[in-house]
Amino acid sequence: MKNIIFNQKTERDELMARPYQQRQTKHDVEELLANPLIKLITGPRRVGKSVFALLMLQGKNFAYLNFDDAQLLENWNEDLLMSALDDIYPGYDYMLLDEVQNLPNWDMWVSKLYRRGKNLVITGSNAKLLSSEMATSLTGRYLKIDMLPFSLDETMSWNDIDIHAPREEQLAKATVLAADYMRNGGYPETIKARAITKNYLSTLFDSILLKDVVKRHKVRNTTDLYNLATYLLSNFCNPISSNELAVELGLSSVATTKKFCDYLAEPYCSSISRASTTN
Repeated sequence: MKNIIFNQKTERDELMARPYQQRQTKHDVEELLANPLIKLITGPRRVGKSVFALLMLQGKNFAYLNFDDAQLLENWNEDLLMSALDDIYPGYDYMLLDEVQNLPNWDMWVSKLYRRGKNLVITGSNAKLLSSEMATSLTGRYLKIDMLPFSLDETMSWNDIDIHAPREEQLAKATVLAADYMRNGGYPETIKARAITKNYLSTLFDSILLKDVVKRHKVRNTTDLYNLATYLLSNFCNPISSNELAVELGLSSVATTKKFCDYLAEPYCSSISRASTTN
């Protein structure tokens, strides 16, 4: 167990050594960390929840556990784990639990840590447990931090442009970036690699529909679901009703349309850029 935790520490240190765009947030990070409640970072897939957690804790003495690690799960022993953390992160002030939903009965273990006074920061993927369900499991014991793709302001900052006062020589570039952002959105992994954006977002779109909607809710009529999701993305600025959707797309019923819309809302499907469905 100690070797596993040590290897994860090496991974943590390598991740923290990389350059990242600081995310803008309405929260005061120091106030968040000073609060004893669990800090639950939620949001759609691939928006940088883990990176945001690392940036929150940058410069702090914190223990790191990545539960997207088969070795950790297969060799799980709570007593050995806690002893290893004390040895590898002596006197740590915070614990970062990444992808914690992969641990069976994770909520009971997290609740135990909370009762013992551990200051916890948690991230979770929608793959196995939706953010809303994680929040329900932690009712009354957490502060929710919502993460979304980069805003236009953050995208400009990544390109060294102050959106509020761009230099004269940057105006043309800022205009191009703004137009590009409106079309392709701000998923972090596409900001510096716009050539892959359409392919990346299409793959992400399919992954969300298949894993977070079809598989979770056992949807049989996947064609109607895909058609609905694609239509909503392509018409995201237009007011529309369930009745109109059912008629426009030839769906089986208004009730099914409403149900599918609810399914799509759960994993933040609306945050995927329409670039995933347009040329």
